Amino acid sequence: MTQTYWNICNWCKHYKGINKAERTVHCSAFPKAIPKEIYPMDGSIPKFDHREAYPLDNDIQFELEEDFENIKNNPGVYHVMASYLEVEKVYEHIEKKLQRLDVLRKQGIVQPPLGDSGKNSSTQSC
Repeated sequence: MTQTYWNICNWCKHYKGINKAERTVHCSAFPKAIPKEIYPMDGSIPKFDHREAYPLDNDIQFELEEDFENIKNNPGVYHVMASYLEVEKVYEHIEKKLQRLDVLRKQGIVQPPLGDSGKNSSTQSC
């Protein structure tokens, strides 16, 4: 299974992993399977930014994993990247992903829309 540039779930402290047999991804918010709108398995851009509430997410949204060791040990994370780059470089990469999602939300490509106020900036967790 190929990880995508768009996926932020792998960097979330609630992420649990992939069930390759079922081709599903799991987390605390979605123990049975993360919806395709949030984690598209085909490598496409997600339809929904889960830094915001989503139906049936058990009131749990994306929160950046702040323990670098957990990121390195997470089965869904880019192990090569996390194993050899400095902590700061990994978090810069994550921040760029979150900023890109903000741009896509402003363009209406990813839901929910994000106004020009920047209220839900990428540095905030939901």
